[in-house]
Parts: sequence; C-alpha cells; structure tokens
Amino acid sequence: MTLDARTRAELQHDLTRLADGDRQAFDGVFRHLWPVVRSLAERYLPTADADDAAQAALLKLFERAGEFDPARDAVAWAIGLAMWEIRTV
Repeated sequence: MTLDARTRAELQHDLTRLADGDRQAFDGVFRHLWPVVRSLAERYLPTADADDAAQAALLKLFERAGEFDPARDAVAWAIGLAMWEIRTV
C-alpha cells in the first residue's frame, strides 16, 4: 500500500501534532497508518500474526510518538518501527 503526496503530508502534520502532545491527532495518524502497517505485516507474516504485529507496531508508535522528529519522514519512521515489530513476531 502506498500513500499519495496529500496523505503523506497529512500524516506528517498529524504525527507532528501528536509528538507535540495533541492527542486529537491520534485518529488521523491511526487512520493513515493502519492500512500501511497492516499491509506491510501481511507481506511477511501469516494473517493472524500480521494482525498482532500491526497492532503491536502501532501501539509502539503511539508510545514513542513524543520521540518523533518532525524533520524526519513520518512514513519512514513508522515503517521502521513496524518492521522491528514484524521481525520480533
């Protein structure tokens, strides 16, 4: 799954807001990232494990949202976290 330029910009904005403590940005981050992370996990894992890995990846992302550097690409940061969780599973 790929994100178009507009969606990537929205995600960058929402994740930056979340990193700054704006919890209302949670929904936008989840809405944009769930299909990407879920699709990525499914490429490497069986369906049941993919669901667990995708959920764990997003939980980790939300736990670490305050560490996000807005100068970095939000999608790349999220995929890096997701791949770690996928490898862990």
